[in-house]
Amino acid sequence: MHDLNFCLTGSDTLSGPNFNTTSNPLNGSIFINGNLARVLLSTAELVEGEKSDEYLKEGLRWCETLCKEQQRTPTSDNKTTGYWGVGS
Repeated sequence: MHDLNFCLTGSDTLSGPNFNTTSNPLNGSIFINGNLARVLLSTAELVEGEKSDEYLKEGLRWCETLCKEQQRTPTSDNKTTGYWGVGS
């Protein structure tokens, strides 16, 4: 998992370049945001100490991005639902 995280974030410290920037067209993808959030949160469960907290914090940041990308729309019975597009 650590190697996968390094590949996705480009950094051993999670502060390197990643997809989660406004200039990157992939940042609106439910697949990128949802899957990376799961990988980061899973890694937080597998590692110990300070690194665990770092992965948890970064995973939750990606979850926040995923939630912000949700689009609200009315249903046929006038209720509100949410959906995610496939990216910008």
